[in-house]
Amino acid sequence: MDHPFRDVDASYLPPFSDDIALQILARLPSSKYCDLRLVNRRFRSLIRSGELNEIRKKIGLKEPKIFLHLGEACYQCYEPHTRSCWDLPVCPYYKTTPYRAKKLFCVGTHLLVLGIISVDVDLWSDSNIWRYELELNRWFNGPMMITPRYAFASADCGSVACVAGGEQQGSEEILNSAERYNPESISWESLPSMNRRRCFCSGLYMDSKFYVIGGINENRDLLTCGECYDFERNVWEVIPNMIEDDPYMTSNSPRPPYQVAVVNNELYYLDVPSHHLKVYLKNNSTWKIVGRAPASIELFQGWGVKLKSLGDELVLICRTLRKRPTLDILMCFCTPSPELDNVEWRVLEFDRQGRIRPFIIVV
Repeated sequence: MDHPFRDVDASYLPPFSDDIALQILARLPSSKYCDLRLVNRRFRSLIRSGELNEIRKKIGLKEPKIFLHLGEACYQCYEPHTRSCWDLPVCPYYKTTPYRAKKLFCVGTHLLVLGIISVDVDLWSDSNIWRYELELNRWFNGPMMITPRYAFASADCGSVACVAGGEQQGSEEILNSAERYNPESISWESLPSMNRRRCFCSGLYMDSKFYVIGGINENRDLLTCGECYDFERNVWEVIPNMIEDDPYMTSNSPRPPYQVAVVNNELYYLDVPSHHLKVYLKNNSTWKIVGRAPASIELFQGWGVKLKSLGDELVLICRTLRKRPTLDILMCFCTPSPELDNVEWRVLEFDRQGRIRPFIIVV
C-alpha cells in the first residue's frame, strides 16, 4: 500500500511542476527559508543545496537586509521591504567566554563575525570567526582567515567578500596582505598584496573593483591615498589623495575607519567632524557636499557609527544614549545623488527589544 503522503512529498507545490515551483519559491523572502526546511525532507535538501539562491541570482532578485549587533552575542536582522525585524539565534561564542565582535560583514546570505576578542583578558580566542547562514538559521565556527587580523578593510564584492590590511593577530604587524572569502566553498583564498601597509582602513566595491582607502601605515602616519584591486588583471593600483586630509586627526590620535559606502556605483563619505555627506566625483577626483547627517543624532566622533548601502539608499546606523537606561539604535535612510545639495533623511528607531518606532522625517 502506498504511503498516503508520498505524492505530497514528491512535489514541492502540487499541482505545479518542479520548475515552476522553484521559480515561485525563489521569490519568497529568504528569511522564510528556515521555515521551509520544516516542511519535509525534500524541502530541507532544497534549502541546503543553495539552488534557490542560484535562481535568485539568475533573475536578478536582490533582497537587502541589515544585521544589527545589540551587544554581547545578540543579533537581529531587519528587512526594509517588509519593515520586519527578528532575532537571530544567540551566537555560540558567548556561551563559553564573554567575547565581543570586532568586525561584521555580509556576503550573499552569510554573516561573518570576525575578530572575537575577550573583554576580560587581552587575548584572542582560538576561534575568532563565526558564520551565520540565513537559510539554515544557524551559526557555524570558521573558516579561519589565512592571516588572522583585525582593524582591516572589508567589502562585499558580489559573489565574494574581500579583506585587506589590518594588524596581524598576536604580533601587531601592520599588513598589506589581502584575502577573499567564497561563500560557496566556505573558504579563504590569498590575493596579491597591496602596495601600502595600512590598518584602520575602509573597504568598498565600485566599478567592479575592490577599493581600500585611508588608515595608518607602519610608521603610524595617516594615509590619504587609496588602492584598488582589479579582479581581471589581478593587480593593485595606488590612487593618490583619494581621501581629504583630516585636520581634526593626527597620527597619534586613534580614529575609526572612514565611513564610506557605494550607491549606484557612486562613492559617498560621511565626514564625521563636520557632519557633511560627500560624494566622490570620479572625473576630477574631488569631493562634493550633498548634505549633512541628521541634526538630531550624535555621531560619537565616528565610533559605533556605520554608513552602508542598501539598494538605492544610504543607511547611517548609530546608537543614541537617552536618559532612560536603554540604548537605542537609529537607522537613517536617504536616497543620494551627485546632483543633490541637501539630502533628506528618514529615521527609524529601534529599542533594545527590537521594537520599531515610527518613521520621522528629518529636515
